[in-house]
Amino acid sequence: MDAKLQELIHAVEPTVKKHRREIHAHPELGMQEVKTAALVQRELARIGVPYTANVGKMGVVGLINGEKPGPCIALRADMDALPIQETTGLPFASQEPGICHACGHDTHTAMLLGAAEVLWNIRHDLAGSVKLLFQPAEEMNPTGGMPFMIEDGILMNPTVDAAMALHVSSDIPTGSVGYRPGAMSASSNRFFITIKGKAAHGSAPDAGIDAIVTASQVIMGIQTIISRKVKALDSAVLTIGTIKGGDRYNVIAETVSMEGTCRTHNPQVTAMIPLLMEQIIKGICDASGCNYEFRFDSGYPAVVSDEKITTLVKDELVDMLGEERVIYIPTPRMGGEDFAFLAEKVPSTFIRIGCTAEGVTNPAPAHNGAFDPDEDCFVVGVKAYVAAAMSVLRELSSQK
Repeated sequence: MDAKLQELIHAVEPTVKKHRREIHAHPELGMQEVKTAALVQRELARIGVPYTANVGKMGVVGLINGEKPGPCIALRADMDALPIQETTGLPFASQEPGICHACGHDTHTAMLLGAAEVLWNIRHDLAGSVKLLFQPAEEMNPTGGMPFMIEDGILMNPTVDAAMALHVSSDIPTGSVGYRPGAMSASSNRFFITIKGKAAHGSAPDAGIDAIVTASQVIMGIQTIISRKVKALDSAVLTIGTIKGGDRYNVIAETVSMEGTCRTHNPQVTAMIPLLMEQIIKGICDASGCNYEFRFDSGYPAVVSDEKITTLVKDELVDMLGEERVIYIPTPRMGGEDFAFLAEKVPSTFIRIGCTAEGVTNPAPAHNGAFDPDEDCFVVGVKAYVAAAMSVLRELSSQK
Protein backbone atom coordinates (compact mmCIF):
# COMPACT_ATOMS: atom_id res chain seq x y z
CA MET A 1 0.00 0.00 0.00
CA ASP A 2 1.47 3.34 -1.01
CA ALA A 3 2.23 5.97 1.61
CA LYS A 4 -0.45 8.42 0.41
CA LEU A 5 -3.24 5.87 0.71
CA GLN A 6 -2.00 4.67 4.08
CA GLU A 7 -1.96 8.25 5.34
CA LEU A 8 -5.52 8.89 4.12
CA ILE A 9 -6.83 5.71 5.75
CA HIS A 10 -5.23 6.36 9.13
CA ALA A 11 -6.35 9.99 9.03
CA VAL A 12 -10.01 8.94 9.17
CA GLU A 13 -9.58 6.51 12.08
CA PRO A 14 -10.51 9.00 14.85
CA THR A 15 -13.61 10.08 12.91
CA VAL A 16 -14.68 6.47 12.38
CA LYS A 17 -14.44 5.81 16.12
CA LYS A 18 -16.42 8.98 16.85
CA HIS A 19 -19.20 8.05 14.42
CA ARG A 20 -19.40 4.51 15.75
CA ARG A 21 -19.79 5.74 19.33
CA GLU A 22 -22.53 8.17 18.35
CA ILE A 23 -24.44 5.48 16.45
CA HIS A 24 -23.86 2.97 19.26
CA ALA A 25 -25.37 5.28 21.87
CA HIS A 26 -28.51 5.79 19.77
CA PRO A 27 -29.43 2.39 18.30
CA GLU A 28 -32.51 1.99 16.13
CA LEU A 29 -34.40 -1.11 15.04
CA GLY A 30 -34.98 -2.05 11.41
CA MET A 31 -36.90 0.50 9.33
CA GLN A 32 -36.60 2.96 12.23
CA GLU A 33 -33.05 4.16 11.48
CA VAL A 34 -33.97 7.87 11.40
CA LYS A 35 -31.04 9.22 13.45
CA THR A 36 -28.54 6.85 11.88
CA ALA A 37 -29.60 7.74 8.34
CA ALA A 38 -29.44 11.43 9.25
CA LEU A 39 -25.87 10.99 10.54
CA VAL A 40 -24.90 9.23 7.31
CA GLN A 41 -26.42 12.01 5.20
CA ARG A 42 -24.70 14.67 7.30
CA GLU A 43 -21.31 13.04 6.91
CA LEU A 44 -21.63 12.33 3.18
CA ALA A 45 -22.56 16.00 2.69
CA ARG A 46 -19.54 17.08 4.75
CA ILE A 47 -17.22 14.92 2.64
CA GLY A 48 -18.82 16.11 -0.58
CA VAL A 49 -20.28 12.77 -1.71
CA PRO A 50 -23.62 13.15 -3.52
CA TYR A 51 -26.30 10.89 -2.08
CA THR A 52 -29.93 9.84 -2.29
CA ALA A 53 -31.99 9.38 0.87
CA ASN A 54 -35.00 7.15 1.62
CA VAL A 55 -33.85 4.38 -0.71
CA GLY A 56 -35.55 1.13 0.27
CA LYS A 57 -37.58 3.20 2.76
CA MET A 58 -34.77 4.16 5.16
CA GLY A 59 -31.56 3.57 3.21
CA VAL A 60 -28.99 6.07 1.96
CA VAL A 61 -26.98 5.64 -1.26
CA GLY A 62 -23.84 7.65 -1.95
CA LEU A 63 -22.09 7.72 -5.34
CA ILE A 64 -18.43 8.41 -6.01
CA ASN A 65 -17.55 8.72 -9.69
CA GLY A 66 -13.94 8.22 -10.69
CA GLU A 67 -12.15 10.50 -13.12
CA LYS A 68 -12.44 7.92 -15.88
CA PRO A 69 -15.52 5.92 -16.90
CA GLY A 70 -15.57 2.27 -15.96
CA PRO A 71 -17.35 -0.39 -13.94
CA CYS A 72 -19.25 0.13 -10.69
CA ILE A 73 -18.83 -1.64 -7.36
CA ALA A 74 -21.35 -1.42 -4.52
CA LEU A 75 -20.13 -1.41 -0.91
CA ARG A 76 -22.79 -2.31 1.68
CA ALA A 77 -23.04 -1.40 5.38
CA ASP A 78 -26.08 -2.29 7.51
CA MET A 79 -27.43 0.24 10.03
CA ASP A 80 -30.00 -1.46 12.29
CA ALA A 81 -29.71 -2.62 15.89
CA LEU A 82 -31.26 -5.53 17.82
CA PRO A 83 -33.99 -5.73 20.50
CA ILE A 84 -31.44 -6.73 23.17
CA GLN A 85 -30.51 -5.02 26.44
CA GLU A 86 -26.88 -3.86 26.41
CA THR A 87 -24.67 -5.04 29.30
CA THR A 88 -21.24 -3.71 28.23
CA GLY A 89 -21.10 -0.81 30.70
CA LEU A 90 -19.41 1.33 28.05
CA PRO A 91 -19.49 5.12 28.59
CA PHE A 92 -21.25 5.38 25.21
CA ALA A 93 -23.59 2.44 25.83
CA SER A 94 -27.08 2.38 24.36
CA GLN A 95 -29.41 5.05 25.67
CA GLU A 96 -32.41 3.09 24.41
CA PRO A 97 -33.69 0.47 26.90
CA GLY A 98 -33.92 -2.98 25.36
CA ILE A 99 -32.16 -1.97 22.12
CA CYS A 100 -28.45 -2.15 21.32
CA HIS A 101 -25.93 -2.70 18.55
CA ALA A 102 -25.16 -6.28 19.58
CA CYS A 103 -24.24 -7.30 16.03
CA GLY A 104 -21.77 -4.57 15.11
CA HIS A 105 -23.80 -2.78 12.47
CA ASP A 106 -22.78 0.52 14.08
CA THR A 107 -19.16 -0.37 13.28
CA HIS A 108 -19.99 -1.28 9.67
CA THR A 109 -21.72 2.06 9.08
CA ALA A 110 -18.82 4.01 10.61
CA MET A 111 -16.27 1.99 8.60
CA LEU A 112 -18.07 2.68 5.32
CA LEU A 113 -18.23 6.40 6.14
CA GLY A 114 -14.48 6.31 6.70
CA ALA A 115 -13.97 4.47 3.42
CA ALA A 116 -16.20 7.03 1.67
CA GLU A 117 -13.89 9.83 2.76
CA VAL A 118 -10.79 7.95 1.59
CA LEU A 119 -12.32 7.00 -1.77
CA TRP A 120 -13.60 10.56 -2.32
CA ASN A 121 -10.05 11.83 -1.82
CA ILE A 122 -8.62 9.39 -4.40
CA ARG A 123 -11.53 9.59 -6.85
CA HIS A 124 -9.27 11.09 -9.53
CA ASP A 125 -7.30 7.83 -9.49
CA LEU A 126 -10.37 5.62 -9.94
CA ALA A 127 -11.70 4.31 -13.25
CA GLY A 128 -15.37 3.68 -12.58
CA SER A 129 -17.81 4.32 -9.75
CA VAL A 130 -18.35 3.30 -6.13
CA LYS A 131 -21.89 3.06 -4.73
CA LEU A 132 -22.11 3.35 -0.98
CA LEU A 133 -25.11 1.40 0.29
CA PHE A 134 -26.17 2.25 3.83
CA GLN A 135 -28.89 -0.34 4.31
CA PRO A 136 -31.72 -0.56 6.85
CA ALA A 137 -33.24 -3.64 8.46
CA GLU A 138 -30.65 -6.37 7.90
CA GLU A 139 -32.06 -8.15 10.97
CA MET A 140 -35.65 -8.04 9.66
CA ASN A 141 -35.91 -11.69 8.65
CA PRO A 142 -37.49 -13.05 6.46
CA THR A 143 -37.64 -10.01 4.19
CA GLY A 144 -34.60 -7.98 5.24
CA GLY A 145 -33.91 -4.48 4.00
CA MET A 146 -31.84 -5.31 0.94
CA PRO A 147 -34.78 -6.37 -1.30
CA PHE A 148 -36.40 -2.95 -0.74
CA MET A 149 -33.21 -1.21 -1.87
CA ILE A 150 -32.96 -3.45 -4.93
CA GLU A 151 -36.60 -2.65 -5.78
CA ASP A 152 -35.71 1.04 -5.55
CA GLY A 153 -33.09 0.64 -8.26
CA ILE A 154 -29.70 0.48 -6.52
CA LEU A 155 -28.39 -1.83 -9.25
CA MET A 156 -28.93 0.85 -11.92
CA ASN A 157 -27.65 4.34 -12.79
CA PRO A 158 -24.86 3.29 -13.01
CA THR A 159 -25.22 -0.46 -13.40
CA VAL A 160 -23.54 -2.33 -10.54
CA ASP A 161 -20.96 -4.87 -11.75
CA ALA A 162 -19.84 -6.26 -8.37
CA ALA A 163 -20.52 -5.85 -4.65
CA MET A 164 -18.84 -6.30 -1.30
CA ALA A 165 -19.97 -6.35 2.33
CA LEU A 166 -18.23 -7.08 5.60
CA HIS A 167 -19.02 -8.11 9.17
CA VAL A 168 -17.05 -7.90 12.40
CA SER A 169 -16.29 -11.33 13.92
CA SER A 170 -15.21 -12.01 17.49
CA ASP A 171 -13.62 -15.34 16.54
CA ILE A 172 -10.96 -13.58 14.43
CA PRO A 173 -8.25 -11.45 16.12
CA THR A 174 -8.11 -7.72 15.58
CA GLY A 175 -5.86 -6.83 12.66
CA SER A 176 -6.85 -9.88 10.63
CA VAL A 177 -9.58 -10.51 8.09
CA GLY A 178 -11.28 -13.69 6.92
CA TYR A 179 -12.32 -14.59 3.39
CA ARG A 180 -13.93 -17.56 1.70
CA PRO A 181 -14.97 -18.17 -1.92
CA GLY A 182 -18.27 -20.04 -2.21
CA ALA A 183 -20.90 -20.35 0.53
CA MET A 184 -20.18 -17.89 3.33
CA SER A 185 -23.45 -17.97 5.28
CA ALA A 186 -26.55 -20.13 5.38
CA SER A 187 -30.05 -19.56 4.11
CA SER A 188 -32.25 -18.39 6.97
CA ASN A 189 -35.83 -19.67 6.93
CA ARG A 190 -38.57 -19.62 9.54
CA PHE A 191 -41.37 -22.10 10.25
CA PHE A 192 -44.49 -22.27 12.40
CA ILE A 193 -46.23 -25.45 13.63
CA THR A 194 -49.52 -25.65 15.53
CA ILE A 195 -50.76 -28.98 16.91
CA LYS A 196 -54.47 -29.16 17.79
CA GLY A 197 -55.74 -31.94 20.02
CA LYS A 198 -58.66 -32.24 22.45
CA ALA A 199 -58.74 -30.92 26.02
CA ALA A 200 -59.71 -33.19 28.91
CA HIS A 201 -59.10 -33.53 32.63
CA GLY A 202 -55.53 -34.50 33.44
CA SER A 203 -56.80 -37.53 35.35
CA ALA A 204 -58.56 -38.89 32.25
CA PRO A 205 -56.11 -38.63 29.30
CA ASP A 206 -58.12 -41.22 27.38
CA ALA A 207 -60.93 -38.67 27.09
CA GLY A 208 -58.74 -36.19 25.28
CA ILE A 209 -55.99 -35.98 22.64
CA ASP A 210 -52.77 -34.66 24.17
CA ALA A 211 -51.23 -31.98 21.95
CA ILE A 212 -48.11 -31.80 24.15
CA VAL A 213 -47.27 -35.48 23.67
CA THR A 214 -47.91 -35.20 19.94
CA ALA A 215 -45.78 -32.04 19.74
CA SER A 216 -42.90 -33.81 21.48
CA GLN A 217 -43.08 -36.60 18.90
CA VAL A 218 -43.08 -34.01 16.11
CA ILE A 219 -39.99 -32.32 17.54
CA MET A 220 -38.08 -35.60 17.67
CA GLY A 221 -39.44 -36.71 14.32
CA ILE A 222 -38.32 -33.69 12.31
CA GLN A 223 -34.79 -34.01 13.71
CA THR A 224 -34.45 -37.23 11.74
CA ILE A 225 -34.58 -35.14 8.56
CA ILE A 226 -31.10 -33.84 9.38
CA SER A 227 -29.70 -37.18 10.54
CA ARG A 228 -31.32 -39.43 7.92
CA LYS A 229 -32.47 -37.40 4.91
CA VAL A 230 -29.76 -34.78 4.40
CA LYS A 231 -26.46 -35.96 2.94
CA ALA A 232 -23.68 -36.04 5.52
CA LEU A 233 -21.62 -33.50 3.54
CA ASP A 234 -24.53 -31.04 3.26
CA SER A 235 -24.86 -28.80 6.32
CA ALA A 236 -28.35 -28.23 7.67
CA VAL A 237 -29.91 -27.20 10.98
CA LEU A 238 -33.51 -27.47 12.23
CA THR A 239 -34.11 -25.66 15.50
CA ILE A 240 -37.33 -25.26 17.48
CA GLY A 241 -36.87 -21.93 19.24
CA THR A 242 -40.24 -21.57 21.02
CA ILE A 243 -42.90 -23.98 22.24
CA LYS A 244 -46.10 -22.85 23.94
CA GLY A 245 -48.91 -25.10 25.10
CA GLY A 246 -51.31 -25.87 27.89
CA ASP A 247 -53.30 -23.72 30.28
CA ARG A 248 -53.27 -25.60 33.59
CA TYR A 249 -51.34 -28.36 35.35
CA ASN A 250 -54.29 -30.76 35.45
CA VAL A 251 -55.69 -30.24 31.95
CA ILE A 252 -54.72 -32.19 28.84
CA ALA A 253 -53.37 -29.49 26.50
CA GLU A 254 -55.53 -28.88 23.45
CA THR A 255 -53.10 -26.68 21.47
CA VAL A 256 -49.32 -26.40 21.16
CA SER A 257 -47.61 -23.78 19.00
CA MET A 258 -43.98 -24.00 17.95
CA GLU A 259 -41.69 -21.71 16.00
CA GLY A 260 -38.25 -22.42 14.63
CA THR A 261 -35.63 -21.88 11.97
CA CYS A 262 -34.04 -23.91 9.19
CA ARG A 263 -30.49 -23.17 7.99
CA THR A 264 -28.79 -24.70 4.95
CA HIS A 265 -26.14 -23.88 2.35
CA ASN A 266 -27.57 -25.91 -0.53
CA PRO A 267 -30.72 -24.54 -2.24
CA GLN A 268 -31.82 -28.10 -3.12
CA VAL A 269 -31.70 -29.07 0.55
CA THR A 270 -33.63 -25.92 1.44
CA ALA A 271 -36.39 -26.85 -1.01
CA MET A 272 -36.55 -30.44 0.26
CA ILE A 273 -36.83 -29.76 4.00
CA PRO A 274 -40.35 -28.21 4.24
CA LEU A 275 -41.79 -31.11 2.19
CA LEU A 276 -40.22 -33.65 4.54
CA MET A 277 -41.27 -31.66 7.61
CA GLU A 278 -44.93 -31.64 6.61
CA GLN A 279 -44.80 -35.33 5.73
CA ILE A 280 -43.57 -36.15 9.25
CA ILE A 281 -45.93 -33.71 10.99
CA LYS A 282 -48.93 -35.09 9.11
CA GLY A 283 -47.98 -38.71 9.81
CA ILE A 284 -47.58 -38.16 13.54
CA CYS A 285 -50.76 -36.08 13.82
CA ASP A 286 -52.78 -38.64 11.84
CA ALA A 287 -51.54 -41.38 14.15
CA SER A 288 -52.43 -39.42 17.31
CA GLY A 289 -55.74 -37.97 16.09
CA CYS A 290 -54.50 -34.37 16.10
CA ASN A 291 -54.95 -31.70 13.48
CA TYR A 292 -52.11 -29.39 12.53
CA GLU A 293 -51.14 -26.17 10.80
CA PHE A 294 -47.73 -25.74 9.19
CA ARG A 295 -46.15 -22.71 7.56
CA PHE A 296 -42.62 -22.42 6.17
CA ASP A 297 -41.43 -18.90 5.31
CA SER A 298 -38.46 -18.70 2.99
CA GLY A 299 -36.08 -16.02 4.23
CA TYR A 300 -32.56 -15.03 3.30
CA PRO A 301 -30.76 -17.25 0.80
CA ALA A 302 -27.16 -18.27 1.48
CA VAL A 303 -24.43 -15.71 0.77
CA VAL A 304 -22.19 -17.16 -1.95
CA SER A 305 -18.95 -15.26 -2.52
CA ASP A 306 -17.81 -15.12 -6.14
CA GLU A 307 -14.37 -16.71 -6.53
CA LYS A 308 -12.94 -14.05 -8.84
CA ILE A 309 -14.15 -11.04 -6.83
CA THR A 310 -13.08 -12.69 -3.57
CA THR A 311 -9.60 -13.40 -4.93
CA LEU A 312 -9.18 -9.81 -6.12
CA VAL A 313 -10.13 -8.41 -2.72
CA LYS A 314 -8.06 -11.00 -0.85
CA ASP A 315 -4.93 -10.21 -2.87
CA GLU A 316 -5.37 -6.47 -2.27
CA LEU A 317 -5.79 -7.09 1.46
CA VAL A 318 -2.61 -9.18 1.50
CA ASP A 319 -0.82 -6.15 0.07
CA MET A 320 -2.37 -3.87 2.71
CA LEU A 321 -2.19 -6.11 5.80
CA GLY A 322 0.36 -8.82 5.07
CA GLU A 323 -0.29 -12.43 4.13
CA GLU A 324 -0.34 -13.67 7.72
CA ARG A 325 -3.33 -11.43 8.53
CA VAL A 326 -5.53 -12.57 5.65
CA ILE A 327 -7.10 -15.82 6.83
CA TYR A 328 -8.94 -18.41 4.76
CA ILE A 329 -12.20 -19.46 6.43
CA PRO A 330 -12.50 -23.22 5.84
CA THR A 331 -16.22 -23.66 6.50
CA PRO A 332 -19.27 -21.41 6.02
CA ARG A 333 -21.29 -20.08 8.94
CA MET A 334 -24.86 -21.10 9.71
CA GLY A 335 -26.00 -17.54 10.40
CA GLY A 336 -28.16 -15.68 7.88
CA GLU A 337 -27.36 -12.42 6.06
CA ASP A 338 -29.58 -10.44 3.72
CA PHE A 339 -26.61 -9.29 1.61
CA ALA A 340 -27.37 -12.64 -0.06
CA PHE A 341 -30.14 -10.96 -2.07
CA LEU A 342 -27.58 -8.64 -3.66
CA ALA A 343 -25.02 -11.43 -4.09
CA GLU A 344 -27.62 -13.32 -6.14
CA LYS A 345 -27.76 -10.38 -8.57
CA VAL A 346 -24.07 -9.50 -9.08
CA PRO A 347 -20.69 -11.17 -8.37
CA SER A 348 -19.94 -10.37 -4.74
CA THR A 349 -17.75 -11.11 -1.77
CA PHE A 350 -18.29 -11.05 1.98
CA ILE A 351 -15.32 -10.33 4.27
CA ARG A 352 -15.03 -11.02 8.01
CA ILE A 353 -13.23 -8.39 10.10
CA GLY A 354 -11.50 -9.64 13.25
CA CYS A 355 -12.56 -7.63 16.32
CA THR A 356 -11.08 -9.38 19.37
CA ALA A 357 -8.08 -7.70 20.99
CA GLU A 358 -4.96 -9.61 21.88
CA GLY A 359 -5.24 -11.19 25.32
CA VAL A 360 -9.05 -11.43 25.31
CA THR A 361 -9.79 -15.13 25.71
CA ASN A 362 -13.57 -15.27 26.01
CA PRO A 363 -15.13 -12.48 23.93
CA ALA A 364 -18.88 -12.06 23.89
CA PRO A 365 -20.31 -13.21 20.55
CA ALA A 366 -22.60 -11.22 18.31
CA HIS A 367 -26.26 -11.05 19.39
CA ASN A 368 -25.14 -10.87 23.02
CA GLY A 369 -25.72 -7.75 25.11
CA ALA A 370 -22.05 -7.76 26.11
CA PHE A 371 -20.75 -7.74 22.51
CA ASP A 372 -18.00 -5.13 22.33
CA PRO A 373 -15.81 -5.05 19.19
CA ASP A 374 -12.25 -3.84 19.65
CA GLU A 375 -12.07 -0.29 18.28
CA ASP A 376 -8.66 -1.00 16.74
CA CYS A 377 -10.44 -3.16 14.14
CA PHE A 378 -12.23 -0.19 12.60
CA VAL A 379 -9.29 0.93 10.48
CA VAL A 380 -9.03 -2.63 9.14
CA GLY A 381 -12.66 -2.44 8.02
CA VAL A 382 -11.93 0.83 6.21
CA LYS A 383 -9.01 -0.86 4.49
CA ALA A 384 -11.24 -3.77 3.44
CA TYR A 385 -13.81 -1.48 1.82
CA VAL A 386 -11.08 0.53 0.06
CA ALA A 387 -9.31 -2.66 -1.04
CA ALA A 388 -12.50 -3.98 -2.59
CA ALA A 389 -13.18 -0.76 -4.50
CA MET A 390 -9.64 -0.36 -5.78
CA SER A 391 -8.99 -3.96 -6.78
CA VAL A 392 -12.34 -4.64 -8.44
CA LEU A 393 -12.48 -1.36 -10.37
CA ARG A 394 -8.87 -1.79 -11.53
CA GLU A 395 -9.44 -5.33 -12.76
CA LEU A 396 -12.87 -4.89 -14.33
CA SER A 397 -11.91 -1.62 -16.06
CA SER A 398 -8.93 -3.34 -17.63
CA GLN A 399 -11.31 -5.83 -19.26
CA LYS A 400 -13.51 -3.17 -20.90
